[in-house]
Amino acid sequence: MFFADLYDARSSEAEGRKKESIRTDTGPNSWTVHWPAHELREEAGHYALSVIESFFSWTEHVFILIAILRSAYTTGEAVRDLARADWKTKFKAALDINVPADKAYFDKLLEVRRQVRNFVIHGFFGKDGEAFSFHSTAGAVPLQILDQKGGARFGLGAGASYRDQQTLQLLRDFVAHLWSGVREPAQLYIILTYAQDGRYAQAMTRGQPP
Repeated sequence: MFFADLYDARSSEAEGRKKESIRTDTGPNSWTVHWPAHELREEAGHYALSVIESFFSWTEHVFILIAILRSAYTTGEAVRDLARADWKTKFKAALDINVPADKAYFDKLLEVRRQVRNFVIHGFFGKDGEAFSFHSTAGAVPLQILDQKGGARFGLGAGASYRDQQTLQLLRDFVAHLWSGVREPAQLYIILTYAQDGRYAQAMTRGQPP
């Protein structure tokens, strides 16, 4: 939420300043032109990636806790194995992909993970041929390695349908969905209110339940 708020702030400022340009004279017959909105959009993009990284890290943890609270995993060995499992397995432990809404979110989030998160953490070498950005006189240009018989071997552009605003809205919608239905009571325990006011710490010291 912290990074999402920063994304919203930078995106809003960029939209408000999209027509603004700043000219700086560098000599009698030379100058540079700066567009603040461009830098603000780039900064917002970095915050969006931080939101996505945080979301998948957070859900890896939360799915395990929900599975425990729903008694789907009741032994230490089972929880240990689930903690070692991949994100898809943890999702299925907390939600039911036989439920259409759960399955729809599962598919959409997997696409985000494939297109964005895995692409970034693998050094910008994506699973669909996304390669890297090379620098030209026009600036950084995204290059995609294509695998098309008889067609072009390389393409320019991100090569994905990823959009910051739509993706972050999907994550927000999913969190609201996560805390609905049979999972709604779990939010009270996962937020760990007692940890915030010190009661868990006292219980650990005194050996008494909070």
